Amino acid sequence: MQKPIAFKIGRLLRAARKMNNISQVEACHSLQLTQGTLSKIENGVLIPKTDLWFEFCDFYKLDVNAYYFGVVDNFKTIKTSDISRVGLFSIPQEWGEVSTVGVRGISPYRKLFVEELSEKEFEDFCDLKKMDSDYFRIFDNAINYRFEFELVEFLIDKRILGSKKLKKLIDAVLDPNCHGVSSRCFKNLGPKQSLEHFIDIFDRYNSGFKMSVIGESKDKIEIKIDPIEELSTFDFTKLKNFYFNFFQTILESTPKLADKNYRYSSDFLEKKFFNKNPECIIRVEYSA
Repeated sequence: MQKPIAFKIGRLLRAARKMNNISQVEACHSLQLTQGTLSKIENGVLIPKTDLWFEFCDFYKLDVNAYYFGVVDNFKTIKTSDISRVGLFSIPQEWGEVSTVGVRGISPYRKLFVEELSEKEFEDFCDLKKMDSDYFRIFDNAINYRFEFELVEFLIDKRILGSKKLKKLIDAVLDPNCHGVSSRCFKNLGPKQSLEHFIDIFDRYNSGFKMSVIGESKDKIEIKIDPIEELSTFDFTKLKNFYFNFFQTILESTPKLADKNYRYSSDFLEKKFFNKNPECIIRVEYSA
C-alpha cells in the first residue's frame, strides 16, 4: 500500500534516475538491488532505509535533503533554448522549442491540479501532451509557454481555476514547497534586499522576461520587465482575464510570501502586458 512519504520519495528517485540517463537495469547493478525492489521503491510501495537513501543520493548526484521538497532542485538558471531530450526524458518539439518557463514557475499549477483532481489525472494530462509527468519533479527543467497555457486552460475547463477562483492557486504560490530551495533565500533579508534578491533569482523561474532595476531611492524601486525576442510572436490575450487577476492578486499577496511590507503601482497589467512585445514598468514602495 502506498503512503504519501513513500510515494514522494519513490517518484523523486525515479525522476532523478531518468534525469541522469540511467536505466533501471543500470541502477540495480550499481546499487546491488533486484529490479523488483527498485520498482517497489519507485512506485511508493517501499521506503529505502537510511543507508540506501544515501547510496541513491550519491549515485544520482542528489542532495540528501531532497526528500523534504520531493523534487530535484539544483537551483540552476533557466536558459532559453530548444530542447528535445533531457536524460531519459523525450520532449516533443511543440513543448521543447523556446523553452523559457521553469518547472519551478509552474509548480503551483501542478500542486493545485493534484490536490483538486489527482496525481493520476495529472499523469494522464501529461500522457495526452506526450510528456513524462516525472519531468515536472525536476525544478531545473524548462518547457515552452504554451504548455503552461494549456495546463491553465484545462484547469479552467474543469472549473478549478478562473478569474474569480484564485484563492487555492495563491495558497499554492505561497507554499514553500512550490519554490524548493529558493524559499530559503529570503530569510534575514530586509525589504529592499529581498526584492533585489528576487530579481537576481527570477531566471530560476522564467527566462522569457528580463527584469532590471532602472531607478531606486530609500523606500522605492522601479523595475523594468522586457520579454525576450523569441516571445514576440506569443499571444497572451487568450487567457487575459485569468492572468490579469492572477498577477494582480500575486502582487497583493507578495507580502505574505516574503513577510515584508510592499505596495505596488503599475500600468502594465491593464495596458501593456497583453500587447505584443510589451515593456513593463513596476513601481514598488516598501517599508520595514
